[in-house]
Amino acid sequence: MQHSATVALCYMHRHYVEKHMNDVQLQAVQLNVRVPAEIRDWLKEKAQEEDRSMNWILVNILESLKKSEEANHGSNSASA
Repeated sequence: MQHSATVALCYMHRHYVEKHMNDVQLQAVQLNVRVPAEIRDWLKEKAQEEDRSMNWILVNILESLKKSEEANHGSNSASA
């Protein structure tokens, strides 16, 4: 019984993730970027290590940077 509950939960989670990824993909735009080969190689290696696409890794890095900058700007304006 426990195994079937786990399978059901995994299916529900996968369905949820796929649904929301489709929402994100609908909002996504294509961006062509030139980077040094060294950066591309690092990105490719990181993606392989995490079993993700290079696009996924890059988007997550950019989202983290954006959140960090927003947080810093918010704390700077609050203290000014």
